[in-house]
Amino acid sequence: NQTSEEYISISNQIVNQTSEKYISNSNKMVNQTSNEYYSDQTPNQHQHQSIFI
Repeated sequence: NQTSEEYISISNQIVNQTSEKYISNSNKMVNQTSNEYYSDQTPNQHQHQSIFI
């Protein structure tokens, strides 16, 4: 029983660790791409505004 509990706790730690890494990586990717998208969009918006003005 002791060894099985230790094994379960270790495997749970590994699963939690990898899932947290995956989540943090995916969040970074989403933030990065959204920032790049917005930075790409703002010059176009300014150009359009200047054209309309």
